[in-house]
Amino acid sequence: MSILEMIQDQLSGAALGELGKAAGLGEREVKSVLPQAIALLTGGLARNASRADGAESLNRALETDHGGGILEGGVASMIGQALGANGDGILKHILGDRRLPAETVIGQSGGVDASAVSKLLPLLAPILMGALGKAKREQNLGAGDLAHILGQERQSADEALPRELNGLSRLLDTDGDGDPLDDVARMGMSFLNQALGRRKPGS
Repeated sequence: MSILEMIQDQLSGAALGELGKAAGLGEREVKSVLPQAIALLTGGLARNASRADGAESLNRALETDHGGGILEGGVASMIGQALGANGDGILKHILGDRRLPAETVIGQSGGVDASAVSKLLPLLAPILMGALGKAKREQNLGAGDLAHILGQERQSADEALPRELNGLSRLLDTDGDGDPLDDVARMGMSFLNQALGRRKPGS
């Protein structure tokens, strides 16, 4: 079972509703942004792991903090552990200071307010890390293996998205400069500026 399949298996049925409650979203809203959110987070991890030091850092984090137990206690346990985990800290490593624009892009793509996405991502991040940790433990993966698998998972995440969103897991590297996160920032700020422009003066 791939990492994406593992996550999809966990985040189905009752889990979608519980995840939505924890993030302040309806089940339909969660469904509308979940693939994009997973694709973006997977792409961010893949990008970090493409560097030797990034792969080693990820490997150590999985060994010490994310062994996969979050996936093994049922829906209520998984959501509870996700709420108690340092999801914001994980996102800082994945997205850095581009988190707000990334949330805006994901929200815009699914018709959901970015503030709601900001509550969803910290729950998804430890679940994704748990899936990676479980794969590492069960398959005895090293840093190089993780980098390779994440590259494959990023491609699979892309292929699962609608055609118009294909490439989101590469974090929207539209200018080909090798730093796709700056494109997320630009695209996110564009959405923010459009929203501000639609507001009436004094509103």
